[in-house]
Amino acid sequence: MSPCKFGKSVRGRARLSRMGTPRIRRSLYFPAITALRCNPVIKA
Repeated sequence: MSPCKFGKSVRGRARLSRMGTPRIRRSLYFPAITALRCNPVIKA
C-alpha cells in the first residue's frame, strides 16, 4: 500500500492506491481504523 495524493488540495484526506495484494490491504484496513480511533498518538 502506498499513499498517493490527488489534486492540489492540502487539507483533504490522503487516499491509498489500489496497488498490491488485496488480501494484505484487507487484513490491514480494520486494525488501522481501530488504531486511528483509539490511539491518541496516531489520532493526532
